Amino acid sequence: MAYLGFGLSLSVFMYHGFIKGIPYELVEAATIDGCSKPALFYRIIFPLLTPTHATIYILHGIWIWNDFLLPLLLQVQLKDK
Repeated sequence: MAYLGFGLSLSVFMYHGFIKGIPYELVEAATIDGCSKPALFYRIIFPLLTPTHATIYILHGIWIWNDFLLPLLLQVQLKDK
């Protein structure tokens, strides 16, 4: 749970930056073609986020794999109580 809390801020910033880069014309074209808001997200924006999903999964995976300090600190703290 600690990894989710610490890594959430990076994920939010990456998703925000990527979604801001999507051209508004793409959203307008889908709306003109009759796409609803949920369909717009799931059919157009969500598939465009695939590289961002992969980047976040890789970064979090490497971070969790390489991080031995946090589990050690949590173990020592729980052991003292």
